[in-house]
Amino acid sequence: MHPERFRQLELVFHEAVALPSAERPAFLDRACAGDPLLRKEVEALLASDENADTHIGGVVQGVAASLDAELPVADIGTKIGPYVLAREIGRGGMGIVYQAVRDDGEFMHSVAIKLVRQEMGTAHILQRFRAERQILATLQHPNIAALLDGGTTPDGRPYFVMEYIEGQPLMTYCRDKDLPLQKRLEMFQAVCAAVQHAHERRVIHRDIKPGNILVAEGGIPKLLDFGVAKILNPGLLPEGQPITRPGIRIFTPDWASPEQLRGAPVSTKSDIYCLGRVLKELTASLPSSSDLARIINRATEAEPTDRYASARDLADDIGRLLREEPLAHTGHAAVPHRQRSWAVAVMAAVVGLAGVAAVTSRRAAPVEPSDPHVRSLYIRAHDLIRQNPSIRDTSSAIPPNFVEALQLLEQATQREPKYAAAWSLLGQACEFTADLDSANEKLWLDKAKQAGRRALAINPEQADAYALLAGIAFYRERDLPVAERHYKRAIDLAPHNSYAIREYADLLRITGRTEQARTEVERAIALAPNDPRLRVQRGLLFYDAGRCEEVFAEARLALAERPGLSEALWIRGLCHERQGRYAEAEEAFRKVLEKSPADGRCLPALGHLYGVMGRKADAQRILSELEDLRRKGKKVQYAIALVHNGMGDSPAALYWLHQALAAFDHSIVYAGVEHRLHNLSGEPGFVEILRALRLMR
Repeated sequence: MHPERFRQLELVFHEAVALPSAERPAFLDRACAGDPLLRKEVEALLASDENADTHIGGVVQGVAASLDAELPVADIGTKIGPYVLAREIGRGGMGIVYQAVRDDGEFMHSVAIKLVRQEMGTAHILQRFRAERQILATLQHPNIAALLDGGTTPDGRPYFVMEYIEGQPLMTYCRDKDLPLQKRLEMFQAVCAAVQHAHERRVIHRDIKPGNILVAEGGIPKLLDFGVAKILNPGLLPEGQPITRPGIRIFTPDWASPEQLRGAPVSTKSDIYCLGRVLKELTASLPSSSDLARIINRATEAEPTDRYASARDLADDIGRLLREEPLAHTGHAAVPHRQRSWAVAVMAAVVGLAGVAAVTSRRAAPVEPSDPHVRSLYIRAHDLIRQNPSIRDTSSAIPPNFVEALQLLEQATQREPKYAAAWSLLGQACEFTADLDSANEKLWLDKAKQAGRRALAINPEQADAYALLAGIAFYRERDLPVAERHYKRAIDLAPHNSYAIREYADLLRITGRTEQARTEVERAIALAPNDPRLRVQRGLLFYDAGRCEEVFAEARLALAERPGLSEALWIRGLCHERQGRYAEAEEAFRKVLEKSPADGRCLPALGHLYGVMGRKADAQRILSELEDLRRKGKKVQYAIALVHNGMGDSPAALYWLHQALAAFDHSIVYAGVEHRLHNLSGEPGFVEILRALRLMR
């Protein structure tokens, strides 16, 4: 069949298959007038589509795409807005995608522009194209190709401008890089995060396959092509436009879910099935555990109700597989492993924003002890440390669980001196204890550094040991170059470690590299979309820019993941104060203090707020509480400075900031980005502090 004849057949067929059966004869009377052979061919395709196991729509679309290669490209060199179409990079049933370059003399920039093909300008195709554009406008995720702009050409064809991704298809990238199983699973988690984002906005992709996933620089996967997506929320579309056209079933048969193949209604579970198929393809060439098979089987169950409830649940089980923890969503107990490299997650809130945690690297597994009793000591210590991750906010003594954990780790490292993971965990415990035993802070920090260095001497690829040393250099020694070097090494060894990325982003933020910090936070969220502290970190970047509504959105997401999270309530309170909504700010801070009366963020935040409100007596009461903590050895000089500044006493604020600098108060590193100190920015004493911190030249 001649390409032009097939193009005509394709066009009429797609219009007809989208209509209810009763309306098709009248449509064919008009569309095939004077061409009975065309009508006969279309009716044959429609009949096949009704009865075939794999609907003919996908086949027609595939054949059309192959014929497109024979047709000349007429749009190269055309100018659309400030862009000139440079070359074709892809095409499908509705449109052609071009790489385009900016041509207005402002700056050089490449984008991808999707444009309806000239011969496809029917009402339904245009409607479907505009729907895809609207879908992309609602999706903003680091693993979904971003919509930048859109419009209509002078000849009436809609188009949209997307980010141009210089990358490779998923399977090509994995083969060329010879990626191991862990890296592939981490990448798949990011794709799940993108699908979850779409589902939360009531968008079903309907055509998830390896060919629609492009891997950009840095190994970041991008989900493409929402051209056949289904919108479940009519509010997303222009008034009067239907959510989907009845009867339309365009997809890729080889990757479709069973319900798509039989023409049944699709749901988010259809995308889950396709994700399972992608996961199977992604891992087929590699040796794997039986847990992975359970995950794939659950995702690709024939009945939608038997599949994972969400893409997030699927990604969660992948995370458990990576950490060698029991699966949670397969409906079966995980196969026990002879040796489990238990993940370490020691999280603590400190005065200001600092948090300390570590996740054991699996890129270079720690040397396992030959003595099973040593392994038991390590696991018991790990569990004890996790019992109270926020202890340093409320306690002035080393809690019993920490005393026991330290003893167990000392025993473990004495009995098995080559056990790198135990040395690393011991270092984390010692660093944590330094805040609880201020009289012996230097002793504990020295022990922490020695343990971290010992871990690296045994295993130079122990990522959590690098993260430990980075945290000490950053918050305690204020050696930012060393901290940055260690964070980069930790991330390189364990790119799935969202903690290290978050802390590195914090360092970038305080040193003025805001966009780089934002990139790192987005990367971390892509790797760990359910980590509420990452939402807080992104919220901080919005707070620095004065974008409080976006801060509130991030805080809502964080609190949905972990109700009562103190960091989320704190940043929400900061924004309420910034907007002059003092009662709401006070409520947010008080919610935290009800659980942790000495919280290092909210106690000074409340004192600063009272000062701004003119409630001098209440502010003085907070100062008294902070003075009591200081006498007990707590480093709260920065907190005291904040309260004095809220009361309008700039000289006192500067005095206490200098005291914080001299005492190595952790929070002083945030002075340069602290909005509540912005009134001091021109003061010579404040500039002196920033220079001492190497935050200003």
